[in-house]
Amino acid sequence: MQRGKKLRSVTRTRFTKAVNVLDSELSKTNADLDVIKNKFSKLNDIDFKLKELDQMLDHMMVADVEEDTLNCEIEIAEHHFDTFITLERKHSRFKAGRISIEDAPRQGRPKFQRTDENVQKITDLIKENPRTTLLEIEQDTGISKTTIGKIVTKDLKLKKTPAKCIPRFLTNEQNLCRLATCEDMFKMTRTDPEWKDKIITGDETWVYGYDPETKRQSAEWRGQGEPSPKKSRILKSRNKVLLVAFLDNKGIVHREYLPAGQTVIKEMYLSILRRLREAIRKRRPEKWTNGDWILHHDNARPHIEHLVTSFLAKNGTEILPQSPYSPDIAPNDFFLFPKLKAVLKGRHFDTREDIIEKSLLALKSISKEAYKNCFENWEKRSR
Repeated sequence: MQRGKKLRSVTRTRFTKAVNVLDSELSKTNADLDVIKNKFSKLNDIDFKLKELDQMLDHMMVADVEEDTLNCEIEIAEHHFDTFITLERKHSRFKAGRISIEDAPRQGRPKFQRTDENVQKITDLIKENPRTTLLEIEQDTGISKTTIGKIVTKDLKLKKTPAKCIPRFLTNEQNLCRLATCEDMFKMTRTDPEWKDKIITGDETWVYGYDPETKRQSAEWRGQGEPSPKKSRILKSRNKVLLVAFLDNKGIVHREYLPAGQTVIKEMYLSILRRLREAIRKRRPEKWTNGDWILHHDNARPHIEHLVTSFLAKNGTEILPQSPYSPDIAPNDFFLFPKLKAVLKGRHFDTREDIIEKSLLALKSISKEAYKNCFENWEKRSR
């Protein structure tokens, strides 16, 4: 309550002093000041504000109010006090010769800048140069950077997205080939409801003795203010094994690791296909009996050599083509190999035998349901 008494005393003193000064000065002015006094009619409310403030302070001292209510009323009183200080400043300006109570014209930005006209200006600048920055837009339009940010994010619903790195851009011919492949895939899914049970898809990949973790895999939970984790730039190891794998919607049909120093050439791939046929006969007898299974592989040079295509044609094996540079619609590339390597990343394997052992465990850990979902996802990706 002492705070309320002190505030009332100070406020009454300031109001009284100001009224006395104002009355003495106004009495000395000429007839023109009477016009000013009429325009500045708010000064006539000073006595009313004093009475209102007295009632409020009396209520603060007498009433048993909670602390939050008391603080709120004190803020209201301080607001009246600040308002009167503003009146004092205006009085000093009138004393210096000012005769208008309106704000003088001034240079600067308008109070409201999020107008339809400014939104359209910013939209045109972004369409002209999608890489432009907020600072550049501010320099071109004169609109504040904060307002530009609100227009871009709230009005235009835009966000700046970095470009995604891809291996390469497809040529027109490659795009047409991709389109034709997806159309063939789409027709097959519509005309043959059992297509998922017929396809066997295969590819090759390197499995490394050490493959660095991805940025997401190396992320750690840290508290606020704690330093972020660090890791050095490490390249893939030279110790590696070449894996060839064929799968269907039930799991791995055939897989083998090539001997050290051996790569896939036409003779090697031909022998792999012979072993694949034998694996189908043993592990997928229903496919072998019907003889209507379809082989899906990419257009790598060993896969399209005459020696290989002649062998497949001789055995009546139907080929489902794969468009070039399109790993996003190849099950081995978007499903099997990433799933295999995600388990092995960040781990060290010293010998070739260790690589083979751990990669086999990773392959066996993939569920049959995951293979089934892979083919459903393949169908969606090809649309």
